[in-house]
Amino acid sequence: MRLVLFPLVTLGLYKERGVLLFERDDEGAIFVPESSFEDNWSSRRGGNKAWDACRGGQFDNNHSIWPFYRDGPRIEAFQVVGNWTLRFAKECGLTHSYSGFEVSSNFTAASGRVPVERVAYVEAVEPGTTLV
Repeated sequence: MRLVLFPLVTLGLYKERGVLLFERDDEGAIFVPESSFEDNWSSRRGGNKAWDACRGGQFDNNHSIWPFYRDGPRIEAFQVVGNWTLRFAKECGLTHSYSGFEVSSNFTAASGRVPVERVAYVEAVEPGTTLV
């Protein structure tokens, strides 16, 4: 049985913009609020607000987001919460700096739940941002 948090998003129970991350092969989820995003000067991101899984954390079932470093983060899907635009990446571009760092296209709350093979990085897209 899957933990379903989508109605919470549509009912506006989250008071802050953020992103819901869903655990791979289990029922856990975590809400990462905008206040957890930091200015990112790594990976040539120009100070964009970002969060990454290398900083650690746990899903709401107390499972680690990244239990074994070699296996990568246990995130199977995401959902944007609130009126903003986010991009995602497979590497921890906030904790580490990569010269060829690549981010996804833009996603909004209208994108719904988006399944992914791997997500380790989330970045806010500010109006007028040209970084890709």
